[in-house]
Amino acid sequence: MTQFWTASDDPDVMYYIVEWSDRETMEQAWLAFRDNPEWQVIKDNTEQDGPLVQSIESTPLDPLKL
Repeated sequence: MTQFWTASDDPDVMYYIVEWSDRETMEQAWLAFRDNPEWQVIKDNTEQDGPLVQSIESTPLDPLKL
């Protein structure tokens, strides 16, 4: 599952929520994505006039067990 969200009070902030089977899978997938040569070219081309993102935070979440 993947979802995109924005805050009502701060529409310039985007939240990207992705469901992973476990933390190791998540970490491996993000490393592979960031190291992908095709992605690096796309990122470099789209950021020629400056970065599109000011900061990235990653916060793994666990479901509540009620």
